[in-house]
Amino acid sequence: MMRTFASIFLVVALAVAGCATGSKLTRDEAMERHPGLAALEKSLSDAAAEGVSDLAPDGFREARKAADAALKAGLAGKGEEADHAAGRGQAALKKARDDAEHARDILRDVLAPREDARKAGAGELYGAEMSDLDGSLRDVARLVEQGRMEEAKARRAPLIDAYRGLELAALKKATDQQALVAIARAEAGGADKLAPKTLAQAREELDVARSILDANRKDTKLAAEHAHHAIQLADRAAHVAERIKDFNRLDYTDEDVVLWHQGQLAQVTAPLGTEPMFDVPDREVLTELTDQVAAAAKRVADLEAQVASMKTGFEAELSAESAQRVLMERKEREVRERFDRVQALFTPEEANVYLQRGNVLIAAQGFWFPPGQSEIEAVNFGLLNKIVHAIGEFPGSHVQVMGHTDATGDDELNRTLSRLRADKVARFLVDVGHVEPQRVMAEGYGEDRPVASNDTVEGRAANRRVEILIVNE
Repeated sequence: MMRTFASIFLVVALAVAGCATGSKLTRDEAMERHPGLAALEKSLSDAAAEGVSDLAPDGFREARKAADAALKAGLAGKGEEADHAAGRGQAALKKARDDAEHARDILRDVLAPREDARKAGAGELYGAEMSDLDGSLRDVARLVEQGRMEEAKARRAPLIDAYRGLELAALKKATDQQALVAIARAEAGGADKLAPKTLAQAREELDVARSILDANRKDTKLAAEHAHHAIQLADRAAHVAERIKDFNRLDYTDEDVVLWHQGQLAQVTAPLGTEPMFDVPDREVLTELTDQVAAAAKRVADLEAQVASMKTGFEAELSAESAQRVLMERKEREVRERFDRVQALFTPEEANVYLQRGNVLIAAQGFWFPPGQSEIEAVNFGLLNKIVHAIGEFPGSHVQVMGHTDATGDDELNRTLSRLRADKVARFLVDVGHVEPQRVMAEGYGEDRPVASNDTVEGRAANRRVEILIVNE
């Protein structure tokens, strides 16, 4: 019986042990379960981007080794061991960063030409050479890590010269490439024999481009200009060679060649309206054609100047018109906004307000005067104050106060009464409303300008009014 229990216990123990050893994690699971692993990987990636792997290679390798050990432990589910290894890696990386900063100070004169070589494309054009130099740089940085400063300093000068040489080679190669292709193409077309002078000029221009970089490797723009000229000359040499081949295939004599070129010249100058006179010396032909082309060029330049002047004037007119239109639209918008505010002041019983081409007319039929009198009663003060407020919306305007009556009574008396009432209102605007007197004028029209029929009570009431015209024009 005891033997049976022991066998069962052994089987269970083995099963549990098998499950424990088989419970491995994926990389993502290990990173998620142990944040220290992910943090270390991120720190290593950042440090590599900062150049720590080159400037403190031993320290960086030690940190990398600890990270690998931490990941291995994490994958096996050994959490404590993984966290410990990750902490060790962070400590190693911190020291590596410090050593890299120290190396950066010591090797500053090396790192600058190294960066220049990279910018010149040495990594792409001379990959193996650049890789060898970077390996030498790491060797020197390793000396700094070990505290062997004098040895490290002694090895700086050869590195500086090597990186500078690689930069210059890359610059020359980048400058040369297209020019060398063009020269090789011309050579393949027989330009060496058929157009040797032009091809020699192309080679000379390429040599100039290289010499410029030798003198000042920063002067890449000027070197590129000469390289481009070398390409043009090489292409020209290739074209000359092809033309000579054509003449040879067609069995052209020397006379045929000269006549062909004269025909080409005549075709080119035909738009000028004249035909070259080939019965005179070539110098005279060239002088005549040069003068004609120069005169045509001057006419074109004069026309271009006239067009430019007209365009400038037209644009200025458009700009002025546009500015004026914008100004007028803004003014109209402001007047409309002010008119809306004025219109909102009055009730229909007090006054009707109209906008007349930028001017505002307030037809105030709400005034009350005792029959046959012009004195302003207190009942009118509220309406008058609203009129003062309305005038204040238009500073700088002129104000016309116009009195009107109905057709009841004597015409002349009505005219006099309307003028007196207009005067009283104008005086109120000046004395009480503080409107400048030079801005205000009054006039009485009696019954001459009715706005409704005088045959009804309502019509006569509408005709008995005082109008205030606010003139903004």
